[in-house]
Parts: sequence; C-alpha cells; structure tokens
Amino acid sequence: MSKVVVVPEVVVIPAGIDMDSIFKKNNIKQERSKSRLRDYIYYFLSRVVTHQFNYELYLKYDGFRPISSQKLNVLFASRNRERVIKMLSDPEDPIIEDNGSYQVGSFTKGYRLTKKYRTGQIEFRTLGKEFSEKLIHLEIVDPSRPDYDFLKLQFHHHKLDLSEDFENYLNEMGKSLLREAKNEFQINLIFNKIGGLIRNQEYLKSGFFQIKHSNSNHRFTSIITMMPKELRNFLQLGGSSLVEVDLGSCQPYLLAVLLKQLDGIEGSEILRNGSNTSSKLKFSLNDYLIDIDNELINKVYPFMLPAFSSLSPSHKESVRDFYSAPFHEDFYQWMADQSENRIKRNEVKESFMYFLFDDNPNHRNHNEVIKEIERLFPSVNFFINLLHNEFGKSDFARFLQMIESHLLINLILREFHDHYPHIPIFTIHDAVLTNEGNASAVQEFLVRRLTEMTNIPPRSKISHPSPMGTILQESISKTWRPISRVRTEAQYQKLEHSIFSSNIERGRRFLSKEVD
Repeated sequence: MSKVVVVPEVVVIPAGIDMDSIFKKNNIKQERSKSRLRDYIYYFLSRVVTHQFNYELYLKYDGFRPISSQKLNVLFASRNRERVIKMLSDPEDPIIEDNGSYQVGSFTKGYRLTKKYRTGQIEFRTLGKEFSEKLIHLEIVDPSRPDYDFLKLQFHHHKLDLSEDFENYLNEMGKSLLREAKNEFQINLIFNKIGGLIRNQEYLKSGFFQIKHSNSNHRFTSIITMMPKELRNFLQLGGSSLVEVDLGSCQPYLLAVLLKQLDGIEGSEILRNGSNTSSKLKFSLNDYLIDIDNELINKVYPFMLPAFSSLSPSHKESVRDFYSAPFHEDFYQWMADQSENRIKRNEVKESFMYFLFDDNPNHRNHNEVIKEIERLFPSVNFFINLLHNEFGKSDFARFLQMIESHLLINLILREFHDHYPHIPIFTIHDAVLTNEGNASAVQEFLVRRLTEMTNIPPRSKISHPSPMGTILQESISKTWRPISRVRTEAQYQKLEHSIFSSNIERGRRFLSKEVD
C-alpha cells in the first residue's frame, strides 16, 4: 500500500505577528520548541483571523469565533493549549481576547483578535509536515461529499484577472461617493469599500482563491462566489470578458424536480426495498438520496416519502400543477401573471425564498406573495410547512442545496468537463462563468442534460457584462444608500466588524493617487 504524501498546510493569519518577540517574552530558546509552538500559534490564529471574506459568518457572535478546547487538546495537548492562549493573551500586547465563558454543555469558548490586529490585513504561513499530518487525520470529511478537484484546477489552468476598466470604475465611484460624504465616518466607509474591492484584485493575483468545499451542503465556493457581484463584471480570461450562464429560478426548479420524483414512487416500498430500479429516468434523485451515506439526507428524506404519500389525491394534483409549470420560461414572471393582486416579478423572486426557507408563521401569514403561492399551489405550501415544522428552515435549505450541488456540479458539469476539458468553467452555485465563445455550448449542455435527467425543461440565460456607465451608477447608488445613514460615531461603531483599517488605508492611497 503506497504511503500518503502529506502536503504542508498553508494557513491565513493576521499580519503583524512578531514571533521572535513572543518567544523572547516567554523565554523559549530551543529551536524544536519554537518550531512546534509556531505551528500551534499559526493554527490558532488561522481559526480567529477576520477578513472581508469571512467576517459576516461571526457577526451574530460579536466577532467571536467558537473554538473547541477538546479539539485543541488533541492537536496541542492540554498544557500547550493553555500555553498558546496565554502567550497570545499577553496583557502588554494582547493578540486575542475571549468572551469570558464556555458555551453551556460544551468545552467551547469564543475568541477573536483584538482591535490592533483586526485590521483585515493577512499573511500566509506554512505549517510543518508533522502538524499538517495531524490536522489531516483529525479533519472530519463527510464521506458522501464528492471530489471537486476538477473545479479547483480551473483556477490553475485558466488565469483570471480584472480588466483595465476596473481601476477607472473604482476611481469614478470613489470620487463620486466622496463628493456626497458629509462626515469623517462616511469618508472612512467609502475608503473601506474601495480598499475592499482592491483587495479582491490582490487576492486574485496572489492565488488566494478562498476555495472551500462544504460538508454541510456540498457546495463549492471560491473567491468568485464571495466577491461582490459588480466585480465579476470586470473578470476576464486571456484579455476577454467572461459571461455568465445562469439557471433560471433554480430553487423553485429544484423543488419541482424533488416533488416530481416523489410523485413517481411509492414511499413505503422504497424505504423497505431500497432503490427504485424500475425507474426509467436517466437520473433518479431517489436512488441518490437512498444510497448516499449522509446524516442530513438520512434524517430529512425518509420523512419526505411517507409525508408525500399521505397527501390526498386533490393535494397531489396541486403538486402536479406546480411541477408542470413553465420552468423553461421566466417562472417568476409567470407567477406574477397568475396572481390576482398584480404582484411584480421581483416581488415573486424575493418572496419565493421566504416561502421556501422562512419558518416564521407570522412572516408567512402576512406576506402577500406567499399568500398568492398558497392560493395557486396549496399542497406545496402544506408540504413545505410540514418540513419546516419537522426540521426547521435550515435543514430544508441545506437539503435543496445538496441536491443542487449533486445535480449541477457532481453530475452535469463533471460530465461536461470530461467531454470538454479545455473549456473554462467557474461555478457560482447555480451559474457558470466561461468565455463568450463557449457560453452557448455550456448552456446547451446544461439545459439538455437537465431535461433528460429530470423531464422538466429548465430556463437558462447568458448574461454579458453590463456597460461601464450602468454598473457604475448602480454601484454608486447601492453603496451610498447605507453609508448615507451613518452620521454619528455610535452608528459607525455598529459596523466595526465590517470595517478594516488596512482597507481604509488602501482605499485612501488609491483615491489620493488618482486625485494627484
């Protein structure tokens, strides 16, 4: 059996960490001790570092990130865990701070960087092979999660950059916003915005692609997924702009696929006998959901089958009306046209997400669009409520996202890449970025295979970059709206976790240079 080659882990830490000073203060002189503790400190800091791509994940915790003492004890041993935390909490120059107490019933405490080190500026550090191997062995990977290496390799085989228009866009937007600014808080927020956009460009050039593959929903995310939508307007490959092949009304479409498959099987028989081998569909969602060893699916799907089977004949007719809707057209516009209250397309699009994933009865009962969906498809609303009551909104959302990832990425885009490995494909969940010359091929393949697999033809569109003037005006309006409301220091401080001093300085330098 061949030995697994361990590639040293590269981690992101806050800039400005002086390891020599830390070792000197703590009288650590032996090189082996330094090497071991350096790995421990870098790893701990990588767990609490905050930058513009991850700060939103911890807003509800006031910036604190939960760290398991039990996991650290396995990695470091208890004595070293306490030693690392003590060194990083040095009263003379504290790098981290904690929230004061462990979570109830666990050995988890919240930590965050102190304000001095919470600048948003980051550095990369490589861990030693021995510690990297320990991390690999400790990492819990969902065994049902597919391998998406073919998506990761896109970033190395096809070099992305931003067009020359990007700097003109930043300059025009920054100067326009500064002309509107009425106080120092607004000025800093403008610099923070411009600096953050520049940071995206720097990360793209440096190869910090922020690639993640979620255990919870199997989604693939990257710097492209996380960058502001307006920035993708300037992405290019080999000097040519990228276009977006989008799957229209994706979440309602996936719900329709799920309901149609449920309608085509006998739930109780499937649960007893396993896969539905008699299915004539080239893709059986049921086969996938029955066979996969995944905690979320094993919890949610067995409930869905008998729940659907319990629907009355009239309820099932309502379900059939839903999955027979014209998804190959503009579904949201079609829904708006069916309404009795003249609701608008954008209202349908926005509220359909609430219909699917908001389990608050007060919200659902007072939303006019949701009421209209319930009138048109009462049994779909009933079925969604059953799922919310049993599992809550989060599990159902992750369930649909997992189906999306399996169908679009693991099956169709993987197959496309096998046939056309030279064509670039960068995913944004339910959309694909590629160069203009190949967009039609990607779209045709996506629509054809989805139709063959699900028997529900989808809608797809190709979106080209917006004209510079259009994207500029939209960006100025969108950016200025929240900034204009900040008039006091208290209002400014409420935004502190999204404000990074390094971005402010970066934005200030850029706009000062442009003015000069």
